Amino acid sequence: MPWGPLPTDYAERVYAGVLGKIIGVYAGRPFEQWPQKAIEAKFGEIDRYVADEAGVPLIVADDDISGTFTFLRAILDDKLTEPAPEAVAKVWLDYIIENQTILWWGGLGVSAEHTAFLRLKNGITAPASGSSEHNGKIMAEQIGAQIFIDGWGLICPNEPAAAAAWADAAGRVSHDGEAIEGAKAVAAMVAAAFSSPSIDDLIEVALSVVVPNCLIHRVIRDVRDWFYSGLTWREGLAKIQTQYGYDVFPGGCHIVPNHALVIHALLHSRGSFSEGMRVVNTCGYDTDCNSANVGCILGVRNGLAGFVDGYDWRTPVNDRLFLPTADGGRCISDAVIEARKVIEAAQMIRGIEAQAALPRFSFEFPGSTQGFSAFGDAQVSHADGLRIAAENGGAITPTFLEPSNLGSGGYSLVACPTLYPGQAIIANAVATGPSEVSFALKYAGEDDTIQTWEGPSTRLQAGEALSLTMTCPEFGGAPILGIGLKVTGDVTLKSLDWSGVPTTSLRSTESGNYWQHAWVNAMDTWHRWNRSVPFHLVKNSGTGLLFQGTQEWKDYTVSAQGTSNLADEFGLAICVRGLQRYVAVIVKRSGAVELIEANHGRRVLATGNIAYELGDPVSFQLRQSGLTVVARVNGVELEATLENEVSGAAGFVITNGTAVFGPLEIAPVR
Repeated sequence: MPWGPLPTDYAERVYAGVLGKIIGVYAGRPFEQWPQKAIEAKFGEIDRYVADEAGVPLIVADDDISGTFTFLRAILDDKLTEPAPEAVAKVWLDYIIENQTILWWGGLGVSAEHTAFLRLKNGITAPASGSSEHNGKIMAEQIGAQIFIDGWGLICPNEPAAAAAWADAAGRVSHDGEAIEGAKAVAAMVAAAFSSPSIDDLIEVALSVVVPNCLIHRVIRDVRDWFYSGLTWREGLAKIQTQYGYDVFPGGCHIVPNHALVIHALLHSRGSFSEGMRVVNTCGYDTDCNSANVGCILGVRNGLAGFVDGYDWRTPVNDRLFLPTADGGRCISDAVIEARKVIEAAQMIRGIEAQAALPRFSFEFPGSTQGFSAFGDAQVSHADGLRIAAENGGAITPTFLEPSNLGSGGYSLVACPTLYPGQAIIANAVATGPSEVSFALKYAGEDDTIQTWEGPSTRLQAGEALSLTMTCPEFGGAPILGIGLKVTGDVTLKSLDWSGVPTTSLRSTESGNYWQHAWVNAMDTWHRWNRSVPFHLVKNSGTGLLFQGTQEWKDYTVSAQGTSNLADEFGLAICVRGLQRYVAVIVKRSGAVELIEANHGRRVLATGNIAYELGDPVSFQLRQSGLTVVARVNGVELEATLENEVSGAAGFVITNGTAVFGPLEIAPVR
């Protein structure tokens, strides 16, 4: 389709939309699905974050966030330029780990998303996977299509019809009927919000993209009519509860009551972000979902200034978010990184060449902090970068989960560290006054206690710029939890990044168990009986993976020793980009060796044989360099040429059985 130009302020408005989305989730999450009266009895009207009052963390994993920014990956992963349900379905199968990530795993016929996932897993392709025919009208018209939909609006600025088309295609992976109409309406309003229209105009946009006279169309008109009749938001809520409430529309979380509240809150916000948050969250129902949709729409419409219209919504959030998926290296993320991914997707569908990648931490948007928090006596602020002033302190941002993150929020946190030993780190900074600066790292040390390591310090004079470099040190297999700067003086951090492949051994630590959380586990069981043989893995049926790393890793070698007492096949995987996309070398029970490429199917690249019986030790090595892949198994070498360059994490693969592996050694190709 022909596209209009991207707005000149597109990037900043996308960032504001991402912020609005995650702020809405964090504002509404502590009392999700509470009745309105219970919310007000506990907290009064919701004009602030209440996580502390509720005794829960503010920053948590949530399906609204994970699904929104993961399903959008269909564009970049498949180089998609037109809406396609089957491409989004591939993302589901690549990044969703069953019973762990993204979705509410409520069961077949209870959770619409779980039901759709099981359809896909069992070979029912999209859009049939989400259809009323397969799943029934009630299940197909729950809220899920709407809650994951904001990203499709963000890639279509001022193109609401296009946003609705993308939302329609993506939503049909798991939903049907009125759920699709609600999703189209929300995506279209996100897209239209880039031109800062009136709320009335946004509502008209929603009406223009849904099927005339469908139920969602009627809901929007009724809620708008009640607003213009002069009803207060409480009086309008009573109307919604009576005519469109949960008592009328069955299921765990139906689209109709919640879509009504999104429209209701937008109207009564009169354009104010804080008012939108107050109304949508105090009303109840699926508060985090509805608040997130309202937050994204108003975030885009109002821009960054809208987050301080009576309450500071940004500072407590600190840009932070989690994306727990089978891409563990993407879990530790922030609003800036996700905004960049949205922008890249928007460029992809338009055929615009992507700009050169910025350093991971560049603070390019006004007020962006990218998760950096002060320690010691430091004061941190945004001033053309991240300004750190301290006599004995600094600022650190997460590179992995901390123990306090685990078990919070109700959704599993699957993650890998983003920083590893052997990688090259570089920070660019400028001294405001005479200063000393050094790198600071956090890691899970002996018995899993959190330790801080400081590198050599460098002195700077006022106005002096510095490129501080370092090779990331090794901490005995312990995951690195955070990176930043230790400062004595006043320094502005302009950027910080790292590159290359680790040189390390992915293994157990001498004490403690926190190292285990650094792996993406898509096995059925992981026994940990012996630290010298840390990986005793079981996959009862089908193919399972256990892996670690990020999608940026390329041109590297992995090796490990393994044995199997009972498995159809086992081996090493490299360049893992999802549960169905990787390169592997495997040994079968017959002694046959295969070098394979998996990409929603299996392609055998090369074959060989070794003398082998169950229980025999096997030495595996696998190397990828550009398009060339070389495997060595007990001295037998296989080589193949790939059709496309690949990159990604590394780990172990088993089909139908169990295998035991030693540490996984990893190093760049020299």
